[in-house]
Amino acid sequence: MSSFFWGFSFLIGGIALAIYFIGIPLYSRSPKNQPSTIWIIGLSFAMTTLGLAIFFLANDSYTQYKPPFFKSTALILGPLFYTSQYLQPLFLRSTRKHLSGYQLALFMLPLMCQFSIAGVFYFYPDAFSEYASSNFGSIFSLHMAIGFFVIIAWLSYETTQKLKVASSYLLRTIQIISVILVLHTVIWFLFLMVDYQNQGEISNSLGGLMTLELNNRIIRMGAFCIFELLISIYWFQTYSSRAIQEREQQEDMRRLMLDKDKLIQNLANSSALIETGALAAGLAHELNQFLARIEINGDLALRRVRQSDSQGQDLEPSIQNILQANHAAAQLISSLKKLFIKGKDESSLVDANVLVRDTVSLYEKRLLKSNITIETNLRATEKVFLWDSLFRQLVSNLISNAVDALETITKENKKIVIGTRIDHDGNYEITFSDNGPGVSPDQQERIFDLFVSTMKSGNGIGLWLCRYIVERHHGTISCVNLPDGDGVAFTVSIPLNGLNA
Repeated sequence: MSSFFWGFSFLIGGIALAIYFIGIPLYSRSPKNQPSTIWIIGLSFAMTTLGLAIFFLANDSYTQYKPPFFKSTALILGPLFYTSQYLQPLFLRSTRKHLSGYQLALFMLPLMCQFSIAGVFYFYPDAFSEYASSNFGSIFSLHMAIGFFVIIAWLSYETTQKLKVASSYLLRTIQIISVILVLHTVIWFLFLMVDYQNQGEISNSLGGLMTLELNNRIIRMGAFCIFELLISIYWFQTYSSRAIQEREQQEDMRRLMLDKDKLIQNLANSSALIETGALAAGLAHELNQFLARIEINGDLALRRVRQSDSQGQDLEPSIQNILQANHAAAQLISSLKKLFIKGKDESSLVDANVLVRDTVSLYEKRLLKSNITIETNLRATEKVFLWDSLFRQLVSNLISNAVDALETITKENKKIVIGTRIDHDGNYEITFSDNGPGVSPDQQERIFDLFVSTMKSGNGIGLWLCRYIVERHHGTISCVNLPDGDGVAFTVSIPLNGLNA
């Protein structure tokens, strides 16, 4: 036996041994599902086959290609190796769908045929004494090639089906190699048929059919080892206890993320409810004003109708005032509704300046009551992709924070300035500044953290929620104290198409 075949055999045996002794402990701790069971059975067949092959190669009497070879136990190597190969695509199929007992029995038929053929060889060895002849050699090689073709074509099909569901580098490698081997086997079919018709002349000129067949077996054994290694790695990544534990952890993380979103939604609603209390007095006064205007003009119109000399044009001013008051009240209610309805709208391309003006209008009475003036310098003209209700909540929170800060101090000319522009990076930028007390340095780094508040009566939700809203829009938010202790500025920067990128 040449050193090449010895080296090749030990290489294959070493690979299989390494996989086996790594896989057995992992399999023992893993759930015994169908793919895992098929994989470990295939690996056991491979180990048995390779172990027997090395034993038989060490004994020349087992390597004779004539009787008593067909009467020897070495004949079992063929079916054993075929079985270990056959279980590779069967494993991949079991990962796609569960195999019933009937299906497993059906898939076992090719293996039963292989063991039956080996049995015929074993019990009737004299009938194949012409094995060395070129005719019988071609038929025998063709039989082995057909068996290999069935396995490799099936393996290619299963990897293709798996890759339709999810991409995998390991399965893609198996698919590429299996397609190459399918083409190689087809070429080998054609060669055997042509060589058979020419009484083995072509194979004899290339060193004999047995030499070519041995080289083919080396290719098949090498491909088998590569596939077994890749499939084992795939099993380690997918079905081992560690892989299952990682998937469970990922599922737990997914559930935690969903719970986090629900928590944020609840906190957003809580913040909205808090804002409702702060706005209630001003909004009630505003609505009462509209209702008073409607009532006064309604009474005036009714008195004019009762006058004998009244005409239709006399009623027009009163009716016009009623319609204007009704429209203003409806607009106020619409702005309030958009502010407090969460999660029911989709992102869209909107004029953010309009949203800012609508939200500012809700605070007019509270600002007037607190003797605070508000200035808007809305220079941005481009539209931006936003979640309407979230952006309104952002503007509302930052205005409310500024009002709260200014209400804690006594000074003249308390002022809030809101400005928008498109910055040098092409982002929509909105700045909220006030001339209040500012933020202390020890709080500035943590001001956007949950439950951290600069106000004694604050809940620490508003600014944290602002950061969440801005980050959901793929933007940034920052806070800086103005020079000479003249207040603080919050700057929000949002990509114009961040939500649509």
